[in-house]
Amino acid sequence: EGFEDEPLTVMPVGHSGAAVSEDFAQHLSRWLAKLMTEDRYELGQMRAQQREQRNQEAFEAWKQRKDMEARSKVQDGKASVPNWGRGFERQRPSREQYE
Repeated sequence: EGFEDEPLTVMPVGHSGAAVSEDFAQHLSRWLAKLMTEDRYELGQMRAQQREQRNQEAFEAWKQRKDMEARSKVQDGKASVPNWGRGFERQRPSREQYE
């Protein structure tokens, strides 16, 4: 009562074992190289996104920690609350400023 007792059917699948033509071998090599290149590119993109996300999460955690430290100092009357993470955008000089 189960698949263990059922008869086994074996069928040949795939290549017959004869020599592969040179054209087919080249085509297959190009196809595999393209597939591997695409996979490598996608993996690189995925890793870059993960790295960017980790960096953003680390920055947000740092910002939150600094805000909490600053608020603690404000409550103690030692400082004012800074504006962490704002104004860090680098301002590029205009073309006129280069001239």
